Parts: sequence; C-alpha cells; structure tokens
Amino acid sequence: LVLLNSISRHVALAIERKEAEEKIKEQRKILEKILESFPVGIALVQNRTFKWVNSEMVGMFGYETKGELENKSVRMIYTAVEDYDYAGRTIYESLINRGAADYEMDVVKKDGTLFPAHILLHCTDSNDPMAWTIATIIDMSHRKAADKEICERERLQGVLEMAGAVCHEINQP
Repeated sequence: LVLLNSISRHVALAIERKEAEEKIKEQRKILEKILESFPVGIALVQNRTFKWVNSEMVGMFGYETKGELENKSVRMIYTAVEDYDYAGRTIYESLINRGAADYEMDVVKKDGTLFPAHILLHCTDSNDPMAWTIATIIDMSHRKAADKEICERERLQGVLEMAGAVCHEINQP
C-alpha cells in the first residue's frame, strides 16, 4: 500500500507537471499571436541585441524573415557608429532614471534607405537596464508626409487669400 501510494504521488506530480507545461505552451502561443497582431514593431532586446522581433518589425525594416534580425546587434538600424553610441548613452541614462526611453530618429532599412521612427523602450530591471529591454518602433513616414501635406495646404490657402485680397484692392482702389 505504501509503495502504491508513493508511486501514485509521483505519477500525479508527473501528470500535473505535464498539464502545466501544456498550459504554458498554450499561453505562449496566445501571447505570441497578440504580439504579432500589433501594427507596430516590437522587439525584445538583450544587451543591444535583438532576441525576438514581431513580423511588423521584420517588414518595417525590409527583411523577409525574423532570423535576419534575431540575434543581431541593434547597430544594424543606426545610420552611423556615432548615432549608435549616442543613442546607447542617452537610452541608458533614460532607462536608469525613468525606466523608459522615448525618442525619434531616422533608422536604416535593409536596403540602406532611411525612415523616421518613434522608438519607445522599457526596461525590465532598472539596475541593469540593458539586460532585457522591450522596444516598440513606429514608422513615422506616413505621419511626416501627412504633416508636410497639411503645411503645404495651409501655405497654399494663405497664398490664395493674399491673391484674393490683392485682386480686390486692384478692382476697388
């Protein structure tokens, strides 16, 4: 009886462990689907190396597979070494002081073209902020183009109003 009781406890523990593993796998799949569905680039960065990226991030930078970004240095998205070093210092200070860093800069696609990006970083440990950082990157190209179009429209509207006023003054001296 004692032997059977002992064996049944071990079997029950093994079953519970297996069920817990299955539940963790299922939750991981759900979490990954959620992160993949976001319309912004999301990355897990460890010591300035991409450890995980979502599909939006891959497409945003012009790559075809996650493997082209994962386990690569974040240096690949900066225009120059100076930008990489400067960003590293400023990000580190912000992460230490506030636990987050928020900035805009031009980043490089795979083909070498630049695009404006809004980058938001959150660290998981303020004692060692570069150990694990969550990065979200938003492509600002469309917003910048829309702002430029609005500015052009406003300027054109001003020119039209001034032309109307000049015509009125010419016709009504």
